[in-house]
Amino acid sequence: MAINYESDIVYNIDVDFHSLKHLDVVYTKQYDENSRYIVANVWKDSEIYTIPDGAIAIFACTKRDNNGIFNQCIIENNQIIYPISLQTTILDGNLDAEFRLYKTIDNGDGTTMQKLLSTPKFKIRVDKSALDDNTVISTNEFNALTDAMNSVGDLIFDMNDAISRTETAITNAEIATENAINATNIINQTNINVQNAEDIRIQTENQRIASEELRPDYFYVTQAEYDALPQTDKDNPKNIYEITDNDGVLPTELQNLIDNAVAATDAANQAADGVLSDFGTVGTYTKVTTDIKGRVQSGTTPTAIADLGITNVYTKTEVDTKTGDLATLNTTNKENIVNAINEHDTEIGDLSALTTIEKTNLVGSVNEVNSQLAEIIHVEKEGDTDDEKIFNAITKAINGQEIIFSGGKIYEVTTPILVTKQIVLNLNGATINYTGTGYWLNYSDAIRLNSVIKNGKFTGNDVLSLENCAGFHIENIIFANTNKYALKYKGVLWVSMKNVFFQKCGFRAEKRDTGINENNILIFDKVEIQGDNTVTLSPVVYMEIVKQVEFRSFSIENFYNNEVLRMKDCEQIYFNSPWFERVITSSDSSIITFDNCFNIKIENAHLSLADTLQNHKYFINMINKCGTLHMKSIFMANYSGKGFICTDYDNTVIKLEDFKVTSGSATVHGGIPILENININSNAITTMSSVAKNGLSTDINPIWLTQSPTINRDFDSSETNTDTGLSGVVDTSTFLTAMQSYRIDVLGNGVTKQGSLNGTSFTANIGDTLLCFIKLKSNVQSNIKMRFTGSAGLGNPQIMHINKKWCEYIHYSSVVASAGTYYPYFIIEPIIGQDVSIWIDSVKVYVLTNSGSQTIPLV
Repeated sequence: MAINYESDIVYNIDVDFHSLKHLDVVYTKQYDENSRYIVANVWKDSEIYTIPDGAIAIFACTKRDNNGIFNQCIIENNQIIYPISLQTTILDGNLDAEFRLYKTIDNGDGTTMQKLLSTPKFKIRVDKSALDDNTVISTNEFNALTDAMNSVGDLIFDMNDAISRTETAITNAEIATENAINATNIINQTNINVQNAEDIRIQTENQRIASEELRPDYFYVTQAEYDALPQTDKDNPKNIYEITDNDGVLPTELQNLIDNAVAATDAANQAADGVLSDFGTVGTYTKVTTDIKGRVQSGTTPTAIADLGITNVYTKTEVDTKTGDLATLNTTNKENIVNAINEHDTEIGDLSALTTIEKTNLVGSVNEVNSQLAEIIHVEKEGDTDDEKIFNAITKAINGQEIIFSGGKIYEVTTPILVTKQIVLNLNGATINYTGTGYWLNYSDAIRLNSVIKNGKFTGNDVLSLENCAGFHIENIIFANTNKYALKYKGVLWVSMKNVFFQKCGFRAEKRDTGINENNILIFDKVEIQGDNTVTLSPVVYMEIVKQVEFRSFSIENFYNNEVLRMKDCEQIYFNSPWFERVITSSDSSIITFDNCFNIKIENAHLSLADTLQNHKYFINMINKCGTLHMKSIFMANYSGKGFICTDYDNTVIKLEDFKVTSGSATVHGGIPILENININSNAITTMSSVAKNGLSTDINPIWLTQSPTINRDFDSSETNTDTGLSGVVDTSTFLTAMQSYRIDVLGNGVTKQGSLNGTSFTANIGDTLLCFIKLKSNVQSNIKMRFTGSAGLGNPQIMHINKKWCEYIHYSSVVASAGTYYPYFIIEPIIGQDVSIWIDSVKVYVLTNSGSQTIPLV
């Protein structure tokens, strides 16, 4: 892998399979690609780990939009090299990443087994680009799977084709379902008409069957076949048997007899014409009347069902009425019900393909869908109480249901509600006034719940309690719950707010007693908190145990005698464009308190705190060993000179960058200050009129004294314990060049080695404070003592705990008591029996001077 060390950015990191701690953060820039590399040295319990031949290295991480990266790395010179791809940097923020080593081994029995060895996670910080590149979309990136995916190209094509056809079918089904819903009433009525017609058909069929049962059956059989018949068949009056010869022909004699009988009957009838008198009326009838001898007396032809004596069938008028006007059918078949139904069946499609539980009955399926539609709550006039209706709507809602309120109305509610399902609460411009006890909506123990509340206003008592929830989103909401914590979080996975306004109230994020006890990610986008001198909440906003919190356009105004914000045990705290105005508290309290918090960044802030009542102790107070505080692009209007920043931990780094105060002064108490581009007087761009550290109103002038330090030679394992110190001089003129370092070896014989970096010394005056930033690592976990020395020794040596990976350590000296020349001084005390190798990569020395007004270089 050809890395250009002059133009490419290379991050050297160490990964130890025996370490469960996070590695250092790798910093990179959004949208950068093919220009930054991660080069990882692999260790195994303090020993270099030899990567097996044939092993495959994979870089794996998940971006914050849940898209994944799974890219193959290069293994070269027993190092893992990963070119940072575009998709790795496409989203700004923090990434948890790891390296994975895959190796296939032979089990010795004809089978193989794949082994996986993963490193501890390390963090990648992607710095946001100044210009969003919306043409690039964040996607999953699995370059390591590309070859495997190519072999299934045809399958992917078929799948895409199936997906396309499925989407078309879904669209057709949706259109057919809408047509079916429109035709449901017509089909229902048609089904009734069909049923009535079917009843008539069944009755007629029954009559036909009854008549058929009375009709005799004729059989032609031989004498032998007749003799063999069962007696029951012979005795059946319906059966009439004709005896034939063996060929199935009636005997001639019998046929003659029959013919003679027929002729005689005809002759008798002809004779009767002249004998019988006329009787009845000649004609063809469907209904006749007979005399006692069975002779027809008279006859009629009825035209109505009632004239036939049938009472259990519909008349034509009744059938027409129930069937309706077929001409109005919403089909092309307007004269035939069966054809019309078949046409609609074709449009409806296969009911078995419905996504509902009911797949055999269209009405049942439609009813099922209707039961899933959200209940729309209406209040007829302002002031009506709909407590029970709202309670039923929320508690009986199904998962994913949206409940819509009547816009512009005021709902009076008193009953608290336990919410157990994912719902969308759309106030639609309405106001909820809650006067009950406890929180109105309690999402306690709603595991994997993602709910939404939007578009309205809350007044009265506390509103929302979110506990042990997977996620929650609040948008376009006003909380006007005076002197209340309108919102409370306990152990939620993520919560986001957008366009939310708190009027005379605040919110809390607390630790949960059992179960999930952390709030992982809280995001606040355009959230404003407004108060006045009647609000007694202190703090107004409280957060405990939050892994990541982002304030985007966060505004707090008009609070008096209140601690505004307190954060405890929180990490990754980021303020982007916050606005603090007219915020006042008592002389023994601070406006913002960070308690055991790490990685705090405040950017693009407007701090307009001027007021005659301003009496706070500190604007920011950091207690219990807080981590780094970075404030960038800060504007302070007319700061009164009160305490600005204070920390109780001397190793807390406080970095102020692009910082401007129109008038007044700012005092920093404790910590290690790093200042860049400071302007504390609009009339003097480069002069610091009054910046103080540790309560001394003096100027702070950070200067990096560029050095080409001289480091004493290294010791190898061949040397003996007769060495009394680090002697000799080594040329280190290229010492601070990127990717170069210097190594010091000390034998594990227990003898202390001492040496100094005195290539280019620097002068310090009485009252100055000295800082040394040194980047180094060790082959084993070890300690090294360091202090400044020269004209005089400054304080006791400070112990630095060195790990097996590159890390920048800060040595902070006491105030200089004797003016003179100084340089860093090392004391290395190896453990008996354990050799130590220490690599030094870079050294920076700063002077915080107390010598009067100084000019600050604008970086």
